[in-house]
Formats: sequence, C-alpha cells, structure tokens
Amino acid sequence: MKKKRQQDIQKIINDYTIRNQTELKDMLVNLGYDVTQATVSRDIKELKIIKIADESGTLKYKFPKAGIDVSGDMALISNFVKKVSLSLNLIVLKTLIGMAQGVASAIDELDKPEILGTIAGDDTIMVVCSDESTAKIIYEFFDKIIN
Repeated sequence: MKKKRQQDIQKIINDYTIRNQTELKDMLVNLGYDVTQATVSRDIKELKIIKIADESGTLKYKFPKAGIDVSGDMALISNFVKKVSLSLNLIVLKTLIGMAQGVASAIDELDKPEILGTIAGDDTIMVVCSDESTAKIIYEFFDKIIN
C-alpha cells in the first residue's frame, strides 16, 4: 500500500501544482487513500520532495533532479533561490523575499574554497569567486540545484 501511495504521490506532484501537505492529502483522499497529515509528511521526507518557487514566487512541491543532494544547506538553496546569473567572477542569486541572508549563510557553509565570500540583501545574493572560470563552474553548480 505504501509503495503504491508513494507512486501516486509522484504522479500527483508531477501532474499538478501542489503547494502544501493539505493539498497533497486531499488529492490522496480523492484517490481513495485513508491518510493522515503525519503519513503525508513522512512520505514527503522519504521521497525527498522539495519546495521550490515557481515564476510567480509561489512555493510548490517538486522532485529534485537525480544526483542532487537536497539535505541541509542544499535544501535551503534549492527551496529559496529563484534565479541564478553570471557576470565575470560574480554570481547573482535571486531568492524569495527575506531569504537571501539565510541562503547566503548556507552557501558559506558549503565550504567551497572557490567561493571567496557572499554579500546578501533582502532577496539578492552576490557570490564572489576567485576568477571567471571558477565562477562559471560555481554558476553551473547553482543552476543544476535550482533547475
């Protein structure tokens, strides 16, 4: 039953915009499952479902790309960064409003020597890299996490 339910959760997440556990629980109930909020929460954790911001800034559930670690600091980055841009040795990350400082702290905790430092405002982070080629590698790293 659990395996089938989790397969249905994957289908629901892929086919619909699901913003919270209540919406997911309601969809499962409509499919005939007798689930509690706790069960849905455990399934989300086991399936490693993350929340991302869509184009309008609304958070919704999504499955991370294969090979992306979404635990700890990586989850914070994947959940709250909306856009990444590159300019010479600088990377600019746009976040949800009010999340830039937390995400910048998570970036600092990644302990990547290629990143010299971060500067954060309210919804924008500037990541300073040692040179242009390194910045391109770090840009691709961030782009892979959020896309």
